[in-house]
Amino acid sequence: MLRLRRCVLDHWKDMRKEFRSKDPSGKGVLSPVEFRQILRNYNTNLTEEEFYDLMTYYDPKMQGQICYNDFIRAFLKTA
Repeated sequence: MLRLRRCVLDHWKDMRKEFRSKDPSGKGVLSPVEFRQILRNYNTNLTEEEFYDLMTYYDPKMQGQICYNDFIRAFLKTA
């Protein structure tokens, strides 16, 4: 997901704030729809295949929840 890398590295603090605002329960997870919308807010428009790959990586059991902290952490580790 090289296309995501630069965006996340440049905007991770703002993205995290937005993720948290969509997660009032504070569980640290979002639905795929919410997650994808936030990515789009940062001009990251993934194809269906790219988004499916992202989903299967961050939600391997396909429970419909993406842990946004794991997502951000993965990109910050590689920086």
